[in-house]
Amino acid sequence: MKRVKFCLLVSFLLLLVGCAKSDVKVLNEKILENKTDMEKAKSLVVIVPGYELVQSKYPKFFVDFASKFLGVDNNDEWSEDFAGYVRSNSNCDVEIFKWNPGLTERFSFKPAANDLADLLRKRENYKDVTIFSKSFGGIVSQLALGELNGEKNPKRLVYVATPQKSANPNLPDDIEVINVFSKDDKLARRANILLHWSNIYELEGRVNIELSGLAHSEFNHNGEVIYEGRNTKLYDLYVQLITASLPQE
Repeated sequence: MKRVKFCLLVSFLLLLVGCAKSDVKVLNEKILENKTDMEKAKSLVVIVPGYELVQSKYPKFFVDFASKFLGVDNNDEWSEDFAGYVRSNSNCDVEIFKWNPGLTERFSFKPAANDLADLLRKRENYKDVTIFSKSFGGIVSQLALGELNGEKNPKRLVYVATPQKSANPNLPDDIEVINVFSKDDKLARRANILLHWSNIYELEGRVNIELSGLAHSEFNHNGEVIYEGRNTKLYDLYVQLITASLPQE
């Protein structure tokens, strides 16, 4: 009789352990599912800087000339500063896409666009992706969307001081496009002529924001600008454009 009671007790304890393990497994699966849902609910901002003179390895006299005459910023750290600002003022993850500088589509823009498209394909866990592109980075971004061919389109593309080839760029209709520009931007104006033989600033059927008086390099810094009749910090405007309609905590 004692042996029977002992066997029953052991069986009961084993049953309890099995149920506990099953409950833990279900709990872990729910935690993993919730974690995946949280990751997918997060937003990603990919910053695509423009032509960085310091990285280009041009002689210092040329860098200084371009900086003074064209309004090009020879400080490459603005993207790092802005990335930190976005992280501090939103719940977005941020990545900076670095690419080798150049002025030709075949040897510079296109290879960079291929790499950017590959990066976007690998960021499938994010619910929303915004590309924030400055200057020639906008050209790289547009080519990257062509490479994706609808496979992994971002939610939003923000152009900042980007030379525009056409008022109707070949972009998918489901992407929100915001075009920030200044007609006082000497570099963008000259790049439009040299690269595209055009004088286009505004895009048809897209959101256009003109910030009068800004030179090309001033788009990199958190100075004060006038937007919709009010004074605001430039980085605050950028964050507003990036996070509009995106899920926030």
